[in-house]
Amino acid sequence: MRVVVILMPRLIITGNKGLVSGRLYSQRSQLPIETCFLSRTQSDAPFGRFDLNCLDAFDYGKINHNDIVVMLAGASQPDECEKKYQESLAVNVTGTITLAEKMIQRGAKILFASSDIVYGESVITVDEATLCKPVGNYGIMKHYVEQHFLSNPSFKSMRFSLVYSQNDKFTKYLSHCARNYLQAEIYHPILRNVVYIQDIIDAVVTLAIKWESVSAPVINMGGPELLSRVDLAEIHSRLVWSELSYRSVYPGDSFFLARPKTIAMDSHLLESILERPMHTIEQAIVKEFRER
Repeated sequence: MRVVVILMPRLIITGNKGLVSGRLYSQRSQLPIETCFLSRTQSDAPFGRFDLNCLDAFDYGKINHNDIVVMLAGASQPDECEKKYQESLAVNVTGTITLAEKMIQRGAKILFASSDIVYGESVITVDEATLCKPVGNYGIMKHYVEQHFLSNPSFKSMRFSLVYSQNDKFTKYLSHCARNYLQAEIYHPILRNVVYIQDIIDAVVTLAIKWESVSAPVINMGGPELLSRVDLAEIHSRLVWSELSYRSVYPGDSFFLARPKTIAMDSHLLESILERPMHTIEQAIVKEFRER
C-alpha cells in the first residue's frame, strides 16, 4: 500500500533584520504555524546560506510543496534605489524574480512585499483595481516584479503603506529627540495611510493559513487614517512624550522624485482578511508604548 506523506505548511521569511521580519522573528514562538527565517547572516536549518545576490548556494530542495514564502528581503529605501541603481536592481528584481520562480517550481506560494509607491501620487483614494503609475526606481522595481507574477495563482502581492511600530526609523528618531530635549525636524508634506505593524503580522499569518480563501492577487496594506509625519509627531507628543518639540521642514523638490507626497490608499480587503477593524494609530501607540 502506498503511503502519502502530507507535509504541514511552513511560513518561510526572507530576512530577519527588517521592521516586519524582525517583529515576525520576535513572535515566532507564538505563531500558529511553523516559521523559518532566511538571511545572509544566519538561516534556519536545513536551508543553508541565503543571499539574493548569490542564490546558487541556496538549497531549493528543502522547500516543500505547501510552504508559504514571505519575500521581505531587498533594498527597501527609495533613495538607495536611486543612488545605487544597479545593486538595487540585482536584489529587488533579478534576485527576487529568480528566487520566486524557483520557489514556485517547488510548489511553494509567494507573499511578496510590495509598496503603495506603485500607485504614484494619489490624492484621490486608490484601491487594488487602480491603474499603477509607479514613482522612482524603487516603485518601478516593485511594479515590475508584480507584473511578472500577478497572473500566477501561487503569487500574491502585499502593497505596504508606511508601517508603524515603536521601532520604526521615524518613531525612534522622535524618541531620541524627546529624550535628549532636541527639536525634531520633520519632512513635510508626506501623507500615507500609516498601518500598524501588528495588523501586517496578523494578515501575513492569516494569508499563509487561509491562502485559498483569498482570491485577490493584490492586497493593499494601509491603515484607516491618512496621516503626515507631523500628525504622527503630534499624536506622540499627546500620548507619549509631552516634552517633544518639533517643526516641519520642506525637504526639497528632488526628495519627491523618488517618492510621492501623498498616497491615499483604501485597504478594506485587509480588514476583511483580518476579520476585525484595523488599529488606528492612537490605538497602535498605546499598544506599543503602554502594553508591551
